[in-house]
Amino acid sequence: MRVAIGSEARRVDSGRPPGGRDPRSSIRRATASAARKPHSTAWRGVRRLPSSTGHLVVRPSSRRSDMPRQTITTPDAPHSPLFSQGVRAGSQVFVSGTTGIDVSTGRMAGDDIRAQTRQALGNCEAILRAAGASLDDVVEVGVLLSDPGDFAGMNEEYARWFPTEPPARYAARLGAEVPGLLVSIRMTASLA
Repeated sequence: MRVAIGSEARRVDSGRPPGGRDPRSSIRRATASAARKPHSTAWRGVRRLPSSTGHLVVRPSSRRSDMPRQTITTPDAPHSPLFSQGVRAGSQVFVSGTTGIDVSTGRMAGDDIRAQTRQALGNCEAILRAAGASLDDVVEVGVLLSDPGDFAGMNEEYARWFPTEPPARYAARLGAEVPGLLVSIRMTASLA
């Protein structure tokens, strides 16, 4: 193979054995074939990854799961036509971001962070129950706060719900500004 660098042309070793085939050509042919047949099940999810040696590495990625997905609904927690309250997929339960709305009144449970956190956690617990799970099964919690200054107040109430061996958690600022909304909490539970 000849490569031009500036005005000078040089011969470059292609890495193939003398008189032999390029060992990478079968990978190239398979990848090209997959590109021509995007719906081929044998090549669904193929990824091209650069390697440290400069060779093309092709690894099949995991296929879409055939795991059944069950939508969780309960009248004991706020709901929206835009998203599910929760979803169970195999042994995992995913609870959507839930706010401190009291379903009996349709209003926020209170004007302070403790009351809204208490109600949001109660709403999450109701969705978990509807999925056959409990707070003991929760492995991860996400908390979104309208005002980061409410972090300490949220933590006080949160600690009452998870007094020992709490799940992994993150807290961040809530992006949307909704009047009166102080906190949104989501959870992931694992049923063994």
